[in-house]
Amino acid sequence: MLVSPDFFQPKFDYKFSTVSVSAFSDVSLFAEDKYRISAIFCNASGSTNVIIAPEPLTSSSAGIRLKTDGSIFELNFQRYGPLASKEWFAIGSGGTGDIYVIQTIYKPFQGQPRKGD
Repeated sequence: MLVSPDFFQPKFDYKFSTVSVSAFSDVSLFAEDKYRISAIFCNASGSTNVIIAPEPLTSSSAGIRLKTDGSIFELNFQRYGPLASKEWFAIGSGGTGDIYVIQTIYKPFQGQPRKGD
């Protein structure tokens, strides 16, 4: 069996999601994943500020504030280390809104491809 030229190239998967948030309780943006190497968060609502953090939030929590102007926050393993692989949470600051999330997942070679991969 011959090995194709891209056999040793890193493989990546991208996950796109929109998560609705409210001011009443926090919501998980994504679960912990040891293969996540980056994530981009964007306040897509335009109607309320949103607070994100790598820990559960309450209405009075401190965190990273994404303003209603479409603010983004980018998180990557190179700059922030294992913080990129943690579970992240969001809560609205006085209202409801949406967070658009893009994740980059590293897919290490683990033998023969499985059915469905």
